[in-house]
Amino acid sequence: MDATNTSIEADFSAPSLEISGDITINANITTTGTQVYQGTVTVGSNITLTTTNSKITFNNTVDSQSGETNNLTLDVGSSE
Repeated sequence: MDATNTSIEADFSAPSLEISGDITINANITTTGTQVYQGTVTVGSNITLTTTNSKITFNNTVDSQSGETNNLTLDVGSSE
């Protein structure tokens, strides 16, 4: 999946994910392949990003929703 300036509000699964714009994430994301975030990532709630032995790449800032302290957990299996 390739998307721009969006938000994810419910748990989401896909083969891979590339977000070319800003995103607000409010739910867990699971992919079998890579996840790439080109724009600013806003963590809107406690979330987990999971891949099956693939990388998760952030090319811009990652921060909690304004005024909140949300947890971001990354699970990349055996990927380096």
